[in-house]
Amino acid sequence: MSELFALNWGNIDWINKRIYVEGALTQDASEIEATKTEAGERIVHLLPPAIAALKAQKEYTFLQSDEVFQNPHTRKRWTGDLALRARQWKTLCKRAGVRYRPPGQMRHFRIHDLDGR
Repeated sequence: MSELFALNWGNIDWINKRIYVEGALTQDASEIEATKTEAGERIVHLLPPAIAALKAQKEYTFLQSDEVFQNPHTRKRWTGDLALRARQWKTLCKRAGVRYRPPGQMRHFRIHDLDGR
């Protein structure tokens, strides 16, 4: 999740439908840091729902700033993932029909983790 908070519009390759992950913004950082490992810097290929979500996000931050995601109350870059984890993550998992797990574990998601399947 810290990589999402560090995502800038310039990291998105709209033509080739991918994101370049180059940094992270942890709870304790005051500015974007390097990813934890070299493998953390990577290219993520975007599926159509992700492209649609990013296009929808343009309305809110594209012309105002470099960052893709902002705290809607301050209109500034998030200062870490604690607020999202503490207030919204469980709700997001429930709506998605995914059994709760910490955000960092979502990379280990398997289709049988969906409720009722």
